[in-house]
Amino acid sequence: MANNTGKKYGGRQKGTPNKLTKEIRTVLKDLIYKELDEIQKHLDSLEPKQRN
Repeated sequence: MANNTGKKYGGRQKGTPNKLTKEIRTVLKDLIYKELDEIQKHLDSLEPKQRN
């Protein structure tokens, strides 16, 4: 017999973050922190017209 109560009994609880999303955010954050100085150097080397 199907559940007709409208209540959810299985799966993640409301508000639980997606594991893959958490891993992707961590990888991107680490990458950005490692490359932050290089990004600034590249931006400084561009002419003002190229920055847009």
